[in-house]
Amino acid sequence: MRVGFLVSVGIAGIIVACAGEEPVTDSGALSDAGPDSTGLEDGGWASGGTSTGGTVWGQGGTSLAGNAGTDTGGTTSAGGTTSAGGTTSTGGTGPGCGFENGPCCTANPACQGILICNNGTCTACGGDGQPCCLGDACQTGFNCEGGSCQGCGSPGQACCPGTPCPGGGYCVSGMCTDCGTAAGTCTPGMTETQACGNCGTQSRTCDMSCNWPSWGPCTGEGQCAPNATETVACGNCGSQERFCNASCQWSGFGPCTGTGSCAPGATDSTGCGTCQTRSCSSSCEWGACDSCSCTGMSVCGFSCPDGFHPASRSCNFSCGSCGINDNSTNCQPNCGQSFSTCGFSCPAGYYVASRSCNFSCGSCGINDNASSCRLVTGQSFTKCGIGGCPSGYSASSYSCNFSCGSCGISDNATRCTKN
Repeated sequence: MRVGFLVSVGIAGIIVACAGEEPVTDSGALSDAGPDSTGLEDGGWASGGTSTGGTVWGQGGTSLAGNAGTDTGGTTSAGGTTSAGGTTSTGGTGPGCGFENGPCCTANPACQGILICNNGTCTACGGDGQPCCLGDACQTGFNCEGGSCQGCGSPGQACCPGTPCPGGGYCVSGMCTDCGTAAGTCTPGMTETQACGNCGTQSRTCDMSCNWPSWGPCTGEGQCAPNATETVACGNCGSQERFCNASCQWSGFGPCTGTGSCAPGATDSTGCGTCQTRSCSSSCEWGACDSCSCTGMSVCGFSCPDGFHPASRSCNFSCGSCGINDNSTNCQPNCGQSFSTCGFSCPAGYYVASRSCNFSCGSCGINDNASSCRLVTGQSFTKCGIGGCPSGYSASSYSCNFSCGSCGISDNATRCTKN
């Protein structure tokens, strides 16, 4: 650019050249002193000269280089000079200070606008890789880290202040994360549901840290697991089942099956002899007629009423004189698993298991006079005598059994086996 030189002829004339403005000339203050009637071009800097009546100011209110001139009405000083009748200029110590890439001013502010003084030079700040502005400020999309502005707010970058992730994603532990895409993350607010329990569901919602929390409680469950079965007792030792359908609900119970003949603990006398009863077992089946419903009695003579057997004989004066013989009988009911009877036979439902001499039944001599009777039951048993097995049983073998008396050369017992 061209540099003009200006000579003032009056002490009241002051020429002030402001940044970006045309210089202002006091009326009548200019002389034919230079190649340009104004002395300066637009935006130019005056240098080296001094007027006798005032001071020429450079752009931005700084004095001419060298601060050498003095006029009769005022003085020139660093950072601004007052001339007689003139104004005061402030803010600088040399030409062009305070502007981008120019030297820093020594007075505040050292640099214009948001420029900062970096190593003596006014530098732009706040952009990508540029120094942080005052207050660690950076342009939108950048964050002050270690004194310089670094990109922020996009996935994989640090979170920005204010609006953390304008470039997308969520701020997680100080970093913008592309939640839902990055491995091991989910999108905050997203909800997922899974099946649980008996046709129930449970859900969870992604938190603001992009992590799935634990599953919530299982709700809406049905009564049972699909295809499960339940069996309950019914009737006399019977059972019935129900099944769980695909909706986890129980169907109705099916029919009662597998029932027995009686209720456990029940008693009756059906099929039993006089004074006999039978009891129902825990498996709901009738047992043998082995319970007694009668009590014993004493009768005169040697025979007992139906349902009773002679357990012993004696002399009873209520029945008359005895002499050397007994005249009464102790009769007991035909019941129980076993009993002893006088004589050589047992009532129906019992078999002779053995014979013996029982003095309660009278004198024996060389022969037995009593029999041990046992209830007909089981798969097989051995009875005294040849043949004659009870109904439902057949003779399977013969043997000599001394419990049944002497054998001689013949067998005296029969093995009866259930048909």
